Amino acid sequence: MQTKTDFLGNEYEAGDYVIYAQSAGRCINMVKGQVVEIKEDGRVRIQPIAGSRWKSHHGQSYSVDSRTGKKINPWAASGIHIKTHSYYLAEDGTKYSSEEYYNLHWSERDRQRFKYIPTVFHDYVETRTDAIKPVTISVTENIVKFADGELGTEV
Repeated sequence: MQTKTDFLGNEYEAGDYVIYAQSAGRCINMVKGQVVEIKEDGRVRIQPIAGSRWKSHHGQSYSVDSRTGKKINPWAASGIHIKTHSYYLAEDGTKYSSEEYYNLHWSERDRQRFKYIPTVFHDYVETRTDAIKPVTISVTENIVKFADGELGTEV
């Protein structure tokens, strides 16, 4: 089994937990991951587990028409996938579209309470999220192995 050595002198191999810096524009994200494979050419495949800006590091979400299995845009301008558009419901039972609601004078909006009712899509619209895929890192100098117990290996 191949091993690599980080800049602190710690050897790591497949199965070990590591942290590495990931750059996105001018932001740096510290990512915790598990080494999946060390390739012959020196690159390292890592399965990301968590990160300092984890919300930006996630699987992709998309919508699918469950009848055909094809990807769709549920917000298409035609509105064909929308069962009920969002609206605001007043205490007296009156429905207001977003445009109508925002065109109300502020005193009217203050006089009664409104509840926002979100858009409802047809039953065939499914939202799916891909699992987070391993990443392959070419510049491996910034990978650092976790010292057992130092940073924790719990997921």
